[in-house]
Amino acid sequence: MAMQTRGTPAIARRQGTHVFQLVQINRANVPPVWLPPPGVPERPAFDYHPDEFNRYTTVISPDRAQRPQVSKEVAVMSADQARTIFDAYPQNTGLDDMVRVARFSTDTELLGEILRSDKILKDHGVIRVQAATNADSPAEFRHFGCILCDFEKWGNPKAQPADSLVGRASNPFRFAPYHEVHIANGPRHNLSEILENPTFAMDFIRMAFQRSRELYDNFRRDISNTYWGMNYGTGRIERMITAPGKPAKWEETITSNASFQHVHAQLVSIPHDVPEPGDRVALAMKLSELPDFFAAYLEALSNSGLLIREYEGDVFLSVPWAQESRHQLRIITPVPNFIVDPEMSVVKSVGQAFHDGLTVMHNLGIRSFNCISFPAPEEAPEGQRLVIDIIPKAKPGLMELAGVFVVDEYPTKTADLAKGILGLLK
Repeated sequence: MAMQTRGTPAIARRQGTHVFQLVQINRANVPPVWLPPPGVPERPAFDYHPDEFNRYTTVISPDRAQRPQVSKEVAVMSADQARTIFDAYPQNTGLDDMVRVARFSTDTELLGEILRSDKILKDHGVIRVQAATNADSPAEFRHFGCILCDFEKWGNPKAQPADSLVGRASNPFRFAPYHEVHIANGPRHNLSEILENPTFAMDFIRMAFQRSRELYDNFRRDISNTYWGMNYGTGRIERMITAPGKPAKWEETITSNASFQHVHAQLVSIPHDVPEPGDRVALAMKLSELPDFFAAYLEALSNSGLLIREYEGDVFLSVPWAQESRHQLRIITPVPNFIVDPEMSVVKSVGQAFHDGLTVMHNLGIRSFNCISFPAPEEAPEGQRLVIDIIPKAKPGLMELAGVFVVDEYPTKTADLAKGILGLLK
């Protein structure tokens, strides 16, 4: 195999008719660099999928799905354990134990009692907040503790569409000059409640476009672009593990780093002369020398069976060729970023694609994910499109920390599952 120049992306070195041919590595032509021990196949059963935008590489290793799993004794915290701790509070149960029950119990009836309880109300507000942010808490009582459910206290937007189901407020813990949180109005914590009305997803998208234009028009001296995303899932402790003579221990699942379980999105301004999320997409387009990068990319997705659905206005729901984690989805829009003024039909289609993507996440049992966007920068190549990724949260390991993501299924598996959930299989 010819030596490749370090630092030069593969997409800039190969010629072909579409994106995947430019980046795909043909492992049949890669000579072995190790001598396999007895009983091990000469050709490992794995493939390399370089990211379409030259940011990382995904290694697909179906063999890893067969590896022995060391049991971590993870299961659901029993209702009896949670009830015993609650009944003993505050005389014989400490605050830490009650916080764990409030945050991690899956007993909806018990969580309702915690939220209504006078002894909790007059004691520690932190317990009520944790119970209110629990995904299994009853919706009718969440306003007792969730500051996002109690939207009136959070603050009503000054310029909210009359029929919008999503409101906005300034983020008090901002990390950019203009940083907003967009909130599902009313006591709607969970994805399942948002998915009951497809209009919610569209309103999240509509608010992103509307507020981005307003921020850019009013503060373009300070900002060059906006970035939109969503963290969902605060992490859950699945079981209290006890051993003779040792204190109780809880096992926690992966978190998306969301501060609140309540469904919300964030809109962040990008100052001038600051690296932007869409910069790497722009660079990949320039290095490819393709006359229409995204046309070639969409053709490659279609030919590979990775296009899930096409919507009105040239909007697509797809699966990336190189997934960062199992079941990652990608929305491809016809517009460059959120500061443009698209046709309402485009906003509606992006919202429908977002709703479908969230529906797939919910039906696959994914309770923690990050939604991120890649808007085109000011000096983007012609034809760069706004891309929105929905990435299930996965714990980083040895390779992921080095920018190489290991996945045990091919992306076509995700595409087939998504098509089945959305009723698109023929």
